[in-house]
Amino acid sequence: MSSWQPWPDPLSGTHPLWPGPEAPPDLNVTRILEQLVGEEVRVDLIHQEVVLQSHLEAEATDSLWPANVRLLQREVLLRGRSTGRSLLHALSSIAMDQLPESVETGLLHSSTPLGRLLNEAGFPVTRTDLSWILKPLGALCVFFGGDVPPTVSALQRTYVMREGSQPVARLTETFPLAALGFTAPT
Repeated sequence: MSSWQPWPDPLSGTHPLWPGPEAPPDLNVTRILEQLVGEEVRVDLIHQEVVLQSHLEAEATDSLWPANVRLLQREVLLRGRSTGRSLLHALSSIAMDQLPESVETGLLHSSTPLGRLLNEAGFPVTRTDLSWILKPLGALCVFFGGDVPPTVSALQRTYVMREGSQPVARLTETFPLAALGFTAPT
């Protein structure tokens, strides 16, 4: 077990939700959230469907994916397993044919987060093309409890998971700062 611990300022030069090179190689957002909140994290599925990239509407496609790749379009919440507290909202496009069968099966039929499935399968990925934005939570507030207003600050990151140079997934994750015990900078 590594002695690495997330630190408290998500907007500092090194982010707990985007660890630096000193972090263990199997570290992912699931493990980071579990360390921050002190409980196991599970997936609650909002929506998912497998589509061919070539069948997506023009505004939903981009040059990341080759034509005819099977994409799992997925919207999920990561929640604390015992408390049920919502910690993260994620939208993802996952290239199903790039994944080991165990990961594909886990995504379609379990409540196990993607990062944990990848680690369990021994499937190494890198995370590239990171972008961050601090913004109001907006309409996503409905996923974080009735007392969370749309004006609460949220950190949103978008990135690509790759195996070597091949894209495996694009994810956009939104973290309401208060859900993780952080406050927004003033």
